[in-house]
Amino acid sequence: MKTIVIHYNEIAIKGENRWQFEKILIDNIKNKIEKIAKKIYKLESRVIVEYSEKEEEIIEKLKKIFGISYIGIGIKTKREENEVIDYIKKNKKIFSGKSIKVETKRSDKNYPVNSMEFSRKIGEFMYEKLKTKVDLSNPEVIVNIEILKDCFIVYMRRENGLDGLPVRSSGRVLSLLSGGIDSIISSWGMMKRGCVVDFLHVAPYPAKEVKKSKIMKIVKKLEEYGNNGKLYVVPYTIFYKYAYEKNPRYELVLFRKFLYSVAERICEKEEVLGIVSGDSLGQVASQTLENMNAATYGIKIPIYRPLISFNKIETIELAKKIGAYELAIEKYRDCCSLSSVKHPVTMAKREKLEKLAKEVDLEKIIEEAIEHIEIIK
Repeated sequence: MKTIVIHYNEIAIKGENRWQFEKILIDNIKNKIEKIAKKIYKLESRVIVEYSEKEEEIIEKLKKIFGISYIGIGIKTKREENEVIDYIKKNKKIFSGKSIKVETKRSDKNYPVNSMEFSRKIGEFMYEKLKTKVDLSNPEVIVNIEILKDCFIVYMRRENGLDGLPVRSSGRVLSLLSGGIDSIISSWGMMKRGCVVDFLHVAPYPAKEVKKSKIMKIVKKLEEYGNNGKLYVVPYTIFYKYAYEKNPRYELVLFRKFLYSVAERICEKEEVLGIVSGDSLGQVASQTLENMNAATYGIKIPIYRPLISFNKIETIELAKKIGAYELAIEKYRDCCSLSSVKHPVTMAKREKLEKLAKEVDLEKIIEEAIEHIEIIK
């Protein structure tokens, strides 16, 4: 039977709670591939997937599951040396003409041959009988052998995973989703730390139009990585009606205060454990320390900013890596652009912002916005 062995790093150091993380990881794996795999089970700090077909589909799905460090694609055999030899012979095309190295991990220390000796024996066979080139420093192919209690696992193909913690292991958060690169990657970053991410989008269009827009495509893209969150939509017209051009230089900071306040109300009602923002310190006018401080003053729910130290290039590269960049740059008029002016304040005074909030009766605006929230996913 074809076998994929799944390794995890961070979960392995979780102490007495480790079993809970392992269970969530296995559940997430099953949700992704149970219909196309034969068997999925835990085996000595590993997860084993047995399958007969659709190998590449299974691999691509596993590479989008947080908590997996790497996967090995090969076979599980009896604990007999000739089984390893047979596998190597059958898969000679993988290393033909390339340099090789044999790496053995002996998790069962009762096995009579240690890791180095086992690697040496298999390496000698490949060199003498199959005429392979050996390169212990920089091999083109590594033959991996794992010695477990009741079996060997052998593989020559290895694919990296996403690492992190499995989604659903760290609670639920609410992400401020504008549709731009930063809000996508900050959401993805919280998923990597095990969170289920809900989304709050302040829309310049009716909710039925949001369903057809790139916002829904972004939510679906993040679901590929194991998320299953709600999408809350608030109409921008409510803020615009009462606050537009009351103080143009402060308008964007006031809008951010409105946004955080609405998010806080949702978190309190739904018992969500934090607000996620795509802020990167100093990247734009609204993201100076002074402006972030003024806009979030009085918010009691924790605010998480996964990208606070990122520069734009780092965020763009990550968006490309996860397949979200093209969605992020798809044309869409978000509310931050509607609230922008040529010379916005960059060092907002909290007292001045609080005074402006009272002048426009921001509390009333927030209450009206809450009344008009629609959950479209």
